[in-house]
Amino acid sequence: MLHGQTAITTLNTSNTAATSSITLVTAPSDAINDVTPSKQYNINYGLDNNEFLTDYVIGATTYDNFLLPDTLIVRRTDGSRFINIWYSMNAAVDNSNTIGEIDLIPTKVTDADAIYLAGILNGGYDNILVNVDDLAVGSIKAQVERIDIIWCSGILTSSPTTAVYPVIERGGNDNIKVAHLVLALVTLT
Repeated sequence: MLHGQTAITTLNTSNTAATSSITLVTAPSDAINDVTPSKQYNINYGLDNNEFLTDYVIGATTYDNFLLPDTLIVRRTDGSRFINIWYSMNAAVDNSNTIGEIDLIPTKVTDADAIYLAGILNGGYDNILVNVDDLAVGSIKAQVERIDIIWCSGILTSSPTTAVYPVIERGGNDNIKVAHLVLALVTLT
């Protein structure tokens, strides 16, 4: 039974300690919101916990068997490596010093294509499939054509009625279409 258009009534989460790290970056010349263009910032990662979804409830059914893929391939429209990743903030942007500070809650994910596989709720993609440049003022375009989510070893579950693969997008307000393609390999003996 497909519940894609039915609202989630309960989300349950768990936390693990985040790994702290600091990265010095220079904001792009077209930075927006509270980030000053071309200014240097210390990005402080891992200031609290990584938050994970343990289960969610739709109607009377609890979905708790998450099937994470082996591989994720992000296919971009322009061949670039740009992708829009967001992290939950621990504090507002501090621009009071020569080098500003931005405090982020979860652990830094070093590979943008693998952030989906990290499975954290307080960090992930935003506007992942937004490719049109006139959607909204200040909207960030990821220029992603599609995302291939691949299970190289196949999908096997002992609880098929509660098995799901999550597609989590910040705000839940972007257009997402899911297409299934199943390939089977048969060995003849």
